[in-house]
Amino acid sequence: MARPRIRRFKRADLDAEQTALYDSIVGERPFESAAKVVGPDGALEGPLNARLLSPGVGSAAHEFAHALLHALTLPVRQRELAILTCAHVRRSEYVWAAHRTIALSLGIAREEIDAIAGERTPATLSPAERAVVAAAASLAREGDLDDEQYAEAVAALGERQLFEVVMLIGQYSALALQTQVYRVSYTAG
Repeated sequence: MARPRIRRFKRADLDAEQTALYDSIVGERPFESAAKVVGPDGALEGPLNARLLSPGVGSAAHEFAHALLHALTLPVRQRELAILTCAHVRRSEYVWAAHRTIALSLGIAREEIDAIAGERTPATLSPAERAVVAAAASLAREGDLDDEQYAEAVAALGERQLFEVVMLIGQYSALALQTQVYRVSYTAG
């Protein structure tokens, strides 16, 4: 990946609004082992660093992401399959690597992850998991579901969980966009 486009913000160099956001990001990590949050230089790692460019918007984005992950009724396996699918389609190395680690920790098999990377639906998935992967791929690639895809997703997931998949793909598409625009690479934690 190309050289990062924004500086790495160190806590000691932040204003009060940025410091509050920094502390919030560092203090509320739902997946502590997935990715290193703070580097040895005290700067945020990964795409979350860009949120410090505009602390008001960055705080809202952080609060939304946090609330989304805690409010989902979607099972965690389905959540991670959706995120991995989005990361692959959107070519986000950072999101892929971080959530591959999470998926493996949840018992998602390497073969299932490799199938998603190869744009195949793993044969081992349940019907609901297949529906999540199919919907996530279409949403990340096309930004939509055609009538048939929508009907299949609602039949397999219900309206509530399909809405959750839509919001999850929106969130991780935005994160993927940040990693691409700001040239964020993954640093293993």
